[in-house]
Amino acid sequence: MTEYLPLYDSGDTGGALWFTMPLMTGETLRSRLEQSGRLSVADTMHLIGEVADALDYAHRHEVVHRDIKPENILLHEGHAIVADFGIGKALAAASEHGTMHTQVGVTVGTPAYMSPEQAAGETVDGRSDLFALGCVLFEMLTGEVAFSGPTVQATIARRFVHTPPPMQTLRPDVPLALAQLVDRLLEKEADDRMRTSAQVVQSLRAPVVERRSSRRRSGEETPLKRRGRGTNPCTEFRFYHAS
Repeated sequence: MTEYLPLYDSGDTGGALWFTMPLMTGETLRSRLEQSGRLSVADTMHLIGEVADALDYAHRHEVVHRDIKPENILLHEGHAIVADFGIGKALAAASEHGTMHTQVGVTVGTPAYMSPEQAAGETVDGRSDLFALGCVLFEMLTGEVAFSGPTVQATIARRFVHTPPPMQTLRPDVPLALAQLVDRLLEKEADDRMRTSAQVVQSLRAPVVERRSSRRRSGEETPLKRRGRGTNPCTEFRFYHAS
């Protein structure tokens, strides 16, 4: 099921872009993480699969979100809905009409979730969103931010020099295939990640079967222990020029 928040209208007022979207009830993934610390494997698989499906639809229509993070994933009636596609659509439209002027060091996104190429101000495609998806997936499973630092600059720099600890050492109950997916999405080079969000959706199916089968064999259905989260250094900033 593809779930994303539609964009009703957009405009430019005094040089500032604005977007109109429907009001959704429920909570954000950020709120859920703040309450729970981390999510169960089953809930994570369900929600991240829907986010990946929404991204696949967007990417096939040549729209890169550029700001995938827990704050932009809404939880509504048991489903994950991706919000804030407005910037991606505006930049895509501006580029199509030749009105997008790129500048060195100018970028759009949130430091804790930006891909290395996005943080460097380079041209990005759907694989940049997949890196952010990997950051969100890591956080959902561990309750920790994959890349953090005391300042915005330090947070951005971490993705170039730091590799998060292996998932199996942080949470041994995570299926191996899912842990490998996290590693693949967090590759620093875009060419080393999966090529499409559709591949992410497909790869999510095997760990689900593996996890459910092992539970049936053991007869266990024990809820996962939860732990608190540390400080989240995801101060948001957006600098763009689309005139």
